[in-house]
Amino acid sequence: MRKRTRHRRKEEEILNQLADLFEGLRRQSEMGKPILVEGTKDEQVLRRLRIPGEILKYSELGERKVISLLEGSGNRVILLTDFDKEGNEIAERVEEAALTGGFKIDKLTRRRLFELARNITSELEGLGKVVERLRRQRLLGTTRSKPTLWL
Repeated sequence: MRKRTRHRRKEEEILNQLADLFEGLRRQSEMGKPILVEGTKDEQVLRRLRIPGEILKYSELGERKVISLLEGSGNRVILLTDFDKEGNEIAERVEEAALTGGFKIDKLTRRRLFELARNITSELEGLGKVVERLRRQRLLGTTRSKPTLWL
């Protein structure tokens, strides 16, 4: 019984941290920071999370177009590619381009997201399970201080 309670508390803690991370992502997006994802399904997960801003889909734009959109913008792009081989390769190429392209990469959000969800998925689109669980537990929409992100 004690082990189950401890496990449930740990799970709740992770879900709370994910809810906070999604809320922070939404705020950054509202402030104009673009988010780079691999494809349409990844974008759909973010839209289900009510992420309102610009979401760049690597699969549709391609490397050159993504980089040309970001170069010289001085903007910080939030990198949310998957933690699989393809996602890591895309992340590396975009990071290299950022060194000379006049834009910055936010890698921390990606790393933190997949650290928290590592037992669930290594792909952004797989976070649909997490979103559903957060919705059921009403963690998306109520942080400790105020209502936020109802799905």
